[in-house]
Amino acid sequence: MPDSLTKFKEESTKKEEVVTETEETPTFKDANGDEITAADLLAPTSIIYDDQVITTNTTVEIVPSGALNDLEPAKDVTTGTYELAANMDENFSPVYSTTPTLPTGLSIDTKTGIITGVVTSPINITAYTVSLTFNDPSTGNSVTLNDALNITVQEEIPADFRITYDGSVVTKKLGIKLLSNSNFTSGVTNVATKTGATATVSLTDDNNFIYGDVTAGEILVGDLIDNNSTFIAPETSIESLTYYYEVNGTVNLVPASSSTTAIDSTVNSVTYEIAPDLPTGLTLDPSTGAITGAVASASESQSYTVTVSNTISTQTYTFSIAIIEAPANLAYTNMVVLPVDSTGAFRVGDKVSGNFSPPLTDGGKGEVVFIDSTNNNLVVKMTSGEFLKDQTIDQAETYVAEITTINTQPQPLTAILNVATPTNFNDYYDDTGSEVTSNPVVCQTTNAKATVTYKSGNLLFVAQTQSTTGNWNSNYVDNGSGLSTGAVFNESGVACDATFNTDNATDVPSTAPIAITTLWSPSMIVTLDAIGGFRTGHDVITASDATGYVASVSGTDLTISPSSTVYFDNGDNIGFTRPYSAAQTVTQTSTNMKFELAVSEATVIEPFLIAGQDIRYTIDKDLPKGLTLDNLTGVISGTPEETTDDTTFQITAKNVIGSEVIQINIEVNDYFEIVDTNDAPTAALHKLGQANNSARCRINKKDIKNFAASNDPLDLDTVDIDCLMDVGEKDIYNKGLKLTTNSGPAVCTFVDYKPFAYWQLPPKYTTNTIYSKVTNSCADWVVNDQVLYLGGSATTGDVAAAGFDGTVISSVSEAEICQGNYPDGNGGFVNCDEGYYILHSYEITEDTGGEGNGTCTVTYNVSTERVDCGGNAYSCLRGPVRDTGFNIDTTGYTSVTTFANNSLSKEFVVTAPIDTTFASRQNSTNKRIANFMTRNSCPDRTVNDTDYNSNGWRQKSDAFSGGSINSISEPFAALNPYYTFECLDGAEDTMARIRVMVRDWDRDFARDEVDKVLSSVMDDKTDNLFGTEFNERTDWDDSTIGYVGCDDSTAPTTISFQEHVEKVPGYVSGSGTTLTSNAGYDLTKVLSVADNIIVFDGTNTDSVAVGAISYNSGTKVTTITTGAMANTYTNAYIVKEHQAAGAITLTIAQGERIVTANSTASFTSTLSPGMRVVLTDNAFTTIQTVTVKTVLSDSQFEIVETITTSDATARMLHTTSTPFPMFNDI
Repeated sequence: MPDSLTKFKEESTKKEEVVTETEETPTFKDANGDEITAADLLAPTSIIYDDQVITTNTTVEIVPSGALNDLEPAKDVTTGTYELAANMDENFSPVYSTTPTLPTGLSIDTKTGIITGVVTSPINITAYTVSLTFNDPSTGNSVTLNDALNITVQEEIPADFRITYDGSVVTKKLGIKLLSNSNFTSGVTNVATKTGATATVSLTDDNNFIYGDVTAGEILVGDLIDNNSTFIAPETSIESLTYYYEVNGTVNLVPASSSTTAIDSTVNSVTYEIAPDLPTGLTLDPSTGAITGAVASASESQSYTVTVSNTISTQTYTFSIAIIEAPANLAYTNMVVLPVDSTGAFRVGDKVSGNFSPPLTDGGKGEVVFIDSTNNNLVVKMTSGEFLKDQTIDQAETYVAEITTINTQPQPLTAILNVATPTNFNDYYDDTGSEVTSNPVVCQTTNAKATVTYKSGNLLFVAQTQSTTGNWNSNYVDNGSGLSTGAVFNESGVACDATFNTDNATDVPSTAPIAITTLWSPSMIVTLDAIGGFRTGHDVITASDATGYVASVSGTDLTISPSSTVYFDNGDNIGFTRPYSAAQTVTQTSTNMKFELAVSEATVIEPFLIAGQDIRYTIDKDLPKGLTLDNLTGVISGTPEETTDDTTFQITAKNVIGSEVIQINIEVNDYFEIVDTNDAPTAALHKLGQANNSARCRINKKDIKNFAASNDPLDLDTVDIDCLMDVGEKDIYNKGLKLTTNSGPAVCTFVDYKPFAYWQLPPKYTTNTIYSKVTNSCADWVVNDQVLYLGGSATTGDVAAAGFDGTVISSVSEAEICQGNYPDGNGGFVNCDEGYYILHSYEITEDTGGEGNGTCTVTYNVSTERVDCGGNAYSCLRGPVRDTGFNIDTTGYTSVTTFANNSLSKEFVVTAPIDTTFASRQNSTNKRIANFMTRNSCPDRTVNDTDYNSNGWRQKSDAFSGGSINSISEPFAALNPYYTFECLDGAEDTMARIRVMVRDWDRDFARDEVDKVLSSVMDDKTDNLFGTEFNERTDWDDSTIGYVGCDDSTAPTTISFQEHVEKVPGYVSGSGTTLTSNAGYDLTKVLSVADNIIVFDGTNTDSVAVGAISYNSGTKVTTITTGAMANTYTNAYIVKEHQAAGAITLTIAQGERIVTANSTASFTSTLSPGMRVVLTDNAFTTIQTVTVKTVLSDSQFEIVETITTSDATARMLHTTSTPFPMFNDI
């Protein structure tokens, strides 16, 4: 029972007895009519009426209770009516009455007290007094009993209860959710409902909503609706409604139903509740159900449920309210700025991934596109997920370990403005990411407008909007013009105005704009004084090392995709990256609202607004295939499937309050590219060229398709590029190499991969040289039996003992005649000799004169035999060519060709040296992978040793092309010294080429200097603090390549392959003589060599003389002939290979020692008279003399072997030791 009813009950009068004098004694009868006395009757002592809540239009029957005793009515089961027992009416003369009069429709039986009837109208709670007056038989007095009866008549609340606009409301902005809006999305401007309401339609969305203004009647949930201005036939039905109001707009919603009295609390006792709570500024009147007020801040659409109830019924109605602003400052971006603890480990092009916590399964992912190292900010192009404050990030595609931490909430951006004075500018967000609306908008005259999303130092990270017409439809410009177009104002509100720089009341500062010093965006327009020779596809660089790729050319404007952390700036000289040389002058730089996307790369481009809620997004034309615009969020996402030209799109952000339009450009490119998929910690794959530390190793499909050969070598460079793969030596040794070639649809018909290879041993073609093998039984013959002669002949008959004219080849056995048959170090041979030789066999017998007569009468039995060497030149090939899966010994130096017309992504793996299966695996070196040498290109010594010309090895290889096998005297002769990837057309003609060189770094290297040749870091033979040499894995840098005729712009034309040296135990001694000293002076170590002064690690200053050699500690050496230092060393150099030109040059550096392979001779040649020498015509000649001497120059000992032969054209020395490393040295 309601408290209000209980209150009335407690205040009612329960009993009242009136004593009435009677003059005679009455007679009484029982129910059977028999007379009884008063004592036989029981008079009522109380009456009780329960409080009633009556539903209108229902039959009411209220029966009194209490101690009525003989006056208690009984229900007749036959008639269903209540009656008193017989004679009780006469015995007691009861009379029931009410005060005040009962509600219309109700009446009380005066004898029984039963209240019955039907009430048709609701009545709020009313208190009634019901009185029973009767004569008490025992006293004869008149007694009145009273009870309070509270009656409430309530109407049931109709099911059509709802919340709607107050009748006074003129503007009625409504969101109408339909069962399906498929027939309302195109060209529909008016709708009508079956019940007669009409509305205009301003927009629709992908969530079955239509939005507009109610023009007549009331839009009802559940009503049928037609897409015409008048209702003709239903298209669908209405599911829910959303009421829209502007910020600070008046809200006036009221309840409605088919019965006005049913929802009127004054007559029907209804109350109203709402859940959840309304936003601040709005209230619900619990009595009237009206929702009124105004909201000062925006809140997106929120669903609410209003409950109306009385005692007998409850109804609910669910609807939505949205307090919104019109969209403002719409921008689109796929980048965020990450303020981090340190940017030191990152470079442009690095992958970035964020840590995550459950229930998330992944963190943010992206790629670094710009680095502000001064303020520790990374600009990252997003590919998926989200980066958050306090999240740790890794320098990898998938998070592994912490590199640094994000210390402020990341913010979106489209560009960076470097301004002279940042004081007056505020960013739109605070450190927690909450919005701050004080002065967030930066304007440049009426041309450009953006929101400052983050400010750091002098940098404004901005989200730029760009209108389609009128003001704010251009880019930010830096033209060096000071305080005019090259300057910006900050607006005190949230929007720029057309009176920029004139209405100082809203411009900050109010007196003068702030100059832009530089700017950056991921696509920029760089204006030149003249176009010069620049073409689409060129790599460019400025004098300050700003680098980029020319995406397009229009007049004197270059659209450039920056690839470094240096700004393009007006006034800079700009040129090409091979290396930099000034070509033109930059007169202006501009931001560019262009998104350069790639086929098959995931894309996320998100909208940014400083105002606007419940927005629906539309676009004026179809996006590139694979991309979609989410109508509800505005996000453009997907994976592009095909290339497109640079195309302008107009995107409209609209709600029922207003709209904002932006224009952006999207270009989808596809590439023939090489990517590193090994994920080695130190790896950096990039295009070769000055400052190209981050330029990706790829060629644009459009450059390939549009290429036209010309005399300009720079044009060719757009489709024929070289790349460097910089890797620490231990990563190479332990992880090997994984290069993946990607080619999108119709970029290449085929892709051809030819891996790096080298000759481990020189292949040979032994010619038809005649050798003579003599079987001798004549004791007077001057040579031993079974000796081998080079050539050789004799006349028949009795011949003098010296009559055979062949030269004894004492150092070569018959098994060694085939010059390309090499021992493999395991007891076997590697046969790389495809030639043959002629073997003559002579049988010499004793003459008739017998022994001792000095002659032999001989019979010559001559047999001639052609002996094939049986080898294969390709058996001497080593390197990644062995990882192609082909039998190289059979197929030769072959390439791998793969069909690519439908797109290709194929990984090529080169086995890590640690995993090779050669005999001495522990000695495997990085030579099999790292194909770069510090001198195989032409560093520009005037520009920080920039490496820009990689043709050195190609020229080396080509120098031997077309020659015979025997002309191969160097490891790279007539081979491919690169990892070469070629893009072929259907006829397998080359359309584009990428050559990769892998560089082995002995020391940790700075990632912003990988465009250079830094010999001291690449090839460091010094020891670390623990006595271990930095150069732990042999690579080609441990051999020496010498170039002649190489300058800053000309490739080398003369190439020599000099000696390989390696530290091994050994010593240097005098020429066949042990060095002695009268004072026991020890020459223990060469400390330095400079200005013809040798400083030894010794304390005794006595002179030591060996022959004509004189040394004195710290004194200039005046004479050096044969002989040298003497002592035993534990860590010295040994000469292992011989120079083709016949000279060995060793440079003595501080802390180094020298030793030869012969432990008893100082620099004594392993060559000797009688050894073979190959001539240019592949014939043999022999060494006649060998002279060894040492010469001291300003900073080196030069050990020169002078060799004279019978033919001055001798080219290569063939000795019993090989000039190339053995198997356990690769």
